[in-house]
Amino acid sequence: MVVQNSEHSPSYWYSFDYSNTPKSLFHLNNMDPTKKAGLSHPGTSHGDESLYLFNVELPLVWCNILDIALDALECLTHLDAVFCLTLPSGYFRSKWHDCLTGELSEEELAVSSILAKMWTNFAMYGEPGFDITPWSKENPSYVKIDTSATIETD
Repeated sequence: MVVQNSEHSPSYWYSFDYSNTPKSLFHLNNMDPTKKAGLSHPGTSHGDESLYLFNVELPLVWCNILDIALDALECLTHLDAVFCLTLPSGYFRSKWHDCLTGELSEEELAVSSILAKMWTNFAMYGEPGFDITPWSKENPSYVKIDTSATIETD
């Protein structure tokens, strides 16, 4: 698409490569464990950047409900089940806090900041910032977004 569009106007593209396995659209799209094809670390899923772009706190929606339930059941097998499940510093709450609350971690907030800056720059100035030049066949550059933004060529 960028090839055709670049013939008519300055064009940019980015690759969202940030992967946070506990939170991914992959889990929402594949709630049935049999459809996950045995993947435990699917990597970045199509649409994952929307979680970081809009920073909407949606508890559990992006998370693997089966893994959360299995950890909760594991807590129930111990004498200190109530503490395991309810204490903020307990195993369950500390592991699943971000999924249970929908909050973004510090690292995720940094990724969110990169996306918001890029999209805002594009809306205001017609270019995403980060000193990227428009894509061309001679200079096929793009912004790769992970825990930081880097300029790559393809």
